[in-house]
Amino acid sequence: MGDIYLNRDDPKTGFNKITSLLGKADLVFGNLETPLTTRDIASLGRLVPIKTPPAMVEGIKEAGIDIVSLANNHTTDYGPDGLLDTLAILDEKRIQQVGGGRNFKEAHRFKTIEKNGITFGFLAYECTIWSFGADAREQTPGVAKINVSPLLASPHIDEEDVLSMEEDVKKARAKSDVVIVSFHWGVDLSGTVAPHQKKLAYQSIEAGADMVLGHQPHRLQGIEVYRGSLICYSLGNIVFDTVFSFPQTTMIVEALISNKKIEKAYLHPLLIAKSDSELFGPVLPGEGDYKKIVTEIERLSQKFGTRFIRNEDRVEVVLS
Repeated sequence: MGDIYLNRDDPKTGFNKITSLLGKADLVFGNLETPLTTRDIASLGRLVPIKTPPAMVEGIKEAGIDIVSLANNHTTDYGPDGLLDTLAILDEKRIQQVGGGRNFKEAHRFKTIEKNGITFGFLAYECTIWSFGADAREQTPGVAKINVSPLLASPHIDEEDVLSMEEDVKKARAKSDVVIVSFHWGVDLSGTVAPHQKKLAYQSIEAGADMVLGHQPHRLQGIEVYRGSLICYSLGNIVFDTVFSFPQTTMIVEALISNKKIEKAYLHPLLIAKSDSELFGPVLPGEGDYKKIVTEIERLSQKFGTRFIRNEDRVEVVLS
């Protein structure tokens, strides 16, 4: 799933409309968009710093989320200490995280989870122009960063960072059956895939990734199949408790793993709408909304030549 920003009286209501869907999964991943901290002093240069109280972790735990990405432009909004607070809370609740750490080595280290005899390797990277020194250093907490700048030649990515990412993926590939790479990238509120997104997706797959999961634009972007691997350029928001343009469309990706590879991939179109408590959250759409969201996904993916098979409650991505 995409971006998670829980900030409500009862965090356990965040995913309550889709618990039946999440409960069917052996392994659930999402992007935790905010630090879990009570600190009050925001980092310099952060135009819209956001945070959530540590108690919000209960909503993540209740939803059955096993691992989150911290590699995004808000993780260090309240400095290295805010990140350290987040790491401690996730460790306490036994929720794994990837893409953030107490130093460069830890932030870039792939995380593995074994389920049903299959070893999954996860990596995550922050790839926006908004993070302002959030990258982890040798002895400084931060996130795994790939520098993107319009001042660099197209596709506007720091070449050394790309090489570092490729080495990370190769290390994960050597120790994992299935490798999943998460990127926080792209243009805010745009459905258009930027050049750096395609380049990073292709490079990570060529290095050994089986699936690429993108987020940050806060809206859906297209789906592409490259060398038999799945690229989701942006999954949109899943729970985002702030004033935004609602209702929104979003989706959850379901991958069926067999013979230690991704055999099937399904999309679950969802609508972010007001729930019974008047808070926004993901809900299973009705018949009309379902068709509308599927049509939107197909339109966004048309330029990539992606083929889909429509089912009653989900959409299959043709991987071959």
